[in-house]
Amino acid sequence: MKFLILLILSFLQVLIASLNGFSTFEDSANYIFMARHIFKFLAIDTISGEITKAGHFPPLYSFLIWLFNEHYLILHSLFLFISSLSIYLILRNFTFSVIFIFQSPIIYNYNSIMSESLFMTEVCILLLSLLLFEKTNNFIYFLIMLLSLSLMPLTRHIGIVFIASIFLYFLIVRKYKISFIILLSFAPYIIFLSFANITREISFHPTILQDIKNFIKNFSIYLYYKPVFPQITGLLILFIFLYSLFKLYKLERRIFLAISIIFPFYILFILITSTFLAAGVKNQFSRFLLVLFPLFYVSVILSKDKILKFFIIFSLIFGFLTLKNLSNEPLRYSSKIWKNAPSIKFIKSLKKNYKIYSNHPFAIYLLTNKHSYNLPVKINYITLSENKSYYLELQNMVNEVRNGISLVHFVKRYNYKELTSKDTLILLLKDYILDFEDAIIFVNLK
Repeated sequence: MKFLILLILSFLQVLIASLNGFSTFEDSANYIFMARHIFKFLAIDTISGEITKAGHFPPLYSFLIWLFNEHYLILHSLFLFISSLSIYLILRNFTFSVIFIFQSPIIYNYNSIMSESLFMTEVCILLLSLLLFEKTNNFIYFLIMLLSLSLMPLTRHIGIVFIASIFLYFLIVRKYKISFIILLSFAPYIIFLSFANITREISFHPTILQDIKNFIKNFSIYLYYKPVFPQITGLLILFIFLYSLFKLYKLERRIFLAISIIFPFYILFILITSTFLAAGVKNQFSRFLLVLFPLFYVSVILSKDKILKFFIIFSLIFGFLTLKNLSNEPLRYSSKIWKNAPSIKFIKSLKKNYKIYSNHPFAIYLLTNKHSYNLPVKINYITLSENKSYYLELQNMVNEVRNGISLVHFVKRYNYKELTSKDTLILLLKDYILDFEDAIIFVNLK
C-alpha cells in the first residue's frame, strides 16, 4: 500500500509541476537530439552547433527518452518513484519519504529534461543497495550496487567519482575482500569511451576564493531553486550537512563513511575539472550539487536530530512554492516568453530552408525543430580559451547572410561577451535587419 501511495504521489508531483510543460535548457536540446538519432550516435557540438559524433553527453538518458518515446511524464514519474522508494527503504520512515517527494530540489530536478533526474535516481539506488548489502551481506544487493555504479558514468561522466569512492569505501571497510570487483563497474564506461568523440583542450584556470564563495552559495539550491539570501542560505545548508554527518557518525558509521568519502571526492573532481578542462563549469555549480541532495537528506534524517528534522519539514514551504511556480511557468525555453516570441514564430513560418545562426541555437531547435548553429565564438565558454579562427568564421557567416544562404537570430536580452556582439552584427549586416520585439533577425529575403 505504501509503495502504491509513493507511486501516485510521484506521478502527481511531476504532473502538477509540468502542467505547462517540462523545463528545458541548453543541454536538454542535446539529450532530445541524441534520442532522435540514437542509433546514429549523433549529438550537437555545444560550442559550434555542428552535428558531430556523440561523446560529451553520455547516452543512457537519451536512450531512455527514445525508449519512452519522449513521454517525459511517465519517465520522470518512474524516476521519482524509484528514488522515493529507495529513500523509504533507507530511512524506514514513510512520512519523510513522502516529504522527500515535495522538497524543492526534487521538484525542480524531476521537472527538467536533464540527465540529473536519472543520475539522482541512481544515487538513491546506490545508497539503498550499499546499506542493504552491509546489513544483510546478501550478494544480490552487491550486484544491484554494481549495476547502479556501472550506469552512473553512462548518465554523467562524473559518475566515475562514485565508482572510485565506493571502491575506496570497500577497501577501508572490507580490506581486499571483493573490493576490486567494484572496478568492474568501469567496464561499460571504458567501452563507451572507445568509440565516443570526446576532445577537450587543457586550459588552466585555477580555482580562486571567489569560486569557493560561489560554490558555497550554490548550496542554497537545497532549500529553494530560486536564490533566497544565497550566501547565508548556502552556509546554513553546509553547516546542517556537516552537523548531521557528525551526529551520523555515532549512529550509522557505515553510511557516515560512505557519504564522507563520496562528497569530498565529488567536490574535488568538480574543482579539478573546472581548473584544467572546463572553467565554464564554475557557472554551473548548482547543477552538480543538485544530484547530491539525497546524501544530504539521508544524512539529516538518519541523524535523528529533532531540530534538523524540523528544518526539513519547514522546507516544504519552498517545495510547494516551487510546485506552484513551475506549474504556472516552466523554466528557460519552455517558458511563455520563449514560446510566444515573435522571432520564433517568424522562423517557424519561413518556407525557405535557411542555415540558422543564433546566440541561443538550442532554443531554435527546441521551439522550431530546426537545426541551428552558434554565433562565432570569441572565447570558448567551456574552456575559456580564445578562438583563433573567430574572424574567419565571422566573415563566412556574414557572406552567407548576404548571399541569402543563412540568417542570424540575435535575442536582444542576451548579449554574451563570448559571442559575436549585436553591435558587430548591425555594423556588418545593416542592410538585412528585421527588428522584432524580442530579437533582431539578419536575413536576405530576396
